[in-house]
This record gives sequence, structure tokens and C-alpha cells, in this order.
Amino acid sequence: MLQFPRKLYYSKFQKSKNFIKKSKKKSFLVYNLSMFYFKKSFVITYSQMDTFRKVYRRYFGRNRFYTYTWFSHFSYTTKPKLVRMGKGKGSVNYWAFRYKKNFVFFHHYYKYRSFIKGFSFKNFHNSLNVSFSKFCKKVGFYSYFILYLMVFISSLNYIHYFFIFFFFSIFFVFYYLSIYVELKGNKKFKRIF
Repeated sequence: MLQFPRKLYYSKFQKSKNFIKKSKKKSFLVYNLSMFYFKKSFVITYSQMDTFRKVYRRYFGRNRFYTYTWFSHFSYTTKPKLVRMGKGKGSVNYWAFRYKKNFVFFHHYYKYRSFIKGFSFKNFHNSLNVSFSKFCKKVGFYSYFILYLMVFISSLNYIHYFFIFFFFSIFFVFYYLSIYVELKGNKKFKRIF
């Protein structure tokens, strides 16, 4: 991942926040299974992007392919404290990327690119933990599985809601009871959950 553009002919920018216009456009998945997007518009530095990419690659291994749509091509400058005004903008301090609200910055998918083999609740939970632990910005996650689930729920009646809630409640009760029994039998674990 490049830290700055290869062509070193660049223009310098000031640290203003008025450059981002309000955008209400929603992002959609085109060819991937799931994605990350920003919930607010701001600036992200190269170091934040690189740490997220490294941790994600190290956490999931080579079972997934990913594509990122960001690149740090804005140079932000600073001047020493003893320099008077009117001596230029100063030297480049860091490189950053400007993004708007609902901007998709990271796509990830499996090798097979299928709905059945490409999604699991465990990977969904792990990817959210990785993104929230390495970002100071508000990040959202979206997947085809969530879309299919929303369409399925919207097509049901109230009677179906009752039966689904009843069976899922029974399943989760037995699931957590089994975890409680396993952890209670093991003396090493002090906390139950």
C-alpha cells in the first residue's frame, strides 16, 4: 500500500473541514459479499488505513480476498512554531484521505464468492471487532445476508413472527444453558460469560 502518490508533483492543502459537502447517497454492493462504510464524513490518515489493513489480513489469513477504495493523496502541511506568518505553507507533515458520509472503503469476499460459503455469523462478528478496535471513526458493516434477511422478514405475517420468535428463544435458552454448564464444570473459568 503506497503511502503517497508516485508522482511527487502535488498541491498543498489547508486543514479545513468545510471541503466536505453533505451527501445522503447510500452505498450498495455490486460484486462483493460484504463491505465497510463510514457513517460520518471526515479525514483518515495513512497510518490508520495501514493498521486496519494489516490487522484485517493477519486476523483472517488468506481465506478472504479484499479490495480497498481509499488512497492517501492529500498532503497536509505544518510549520515550526518559531516561523513567522507569510513564509509559505510549510513542509508536508502527513498524507490523508478525505471521505464523505456513506463512503464504502473496504470490500471483502471469499474465494468462491457464493452466498452460502461466503458468510457466517462468526466472521461477521470478528470483522466488526477488528474494525471497531482499530478505528476512531464510526464504521458500519453491510452484507448480502442482512439484505436477504430483511426481505424475508418483511414478507412475513404476525403469526410467522410469533413462531420464529418462539423457536429462536428456545434455541438460545438451550445454547446458553449448555455454555453455562461447560464453564461451570471447568474450574479455570471464573467468569461465566
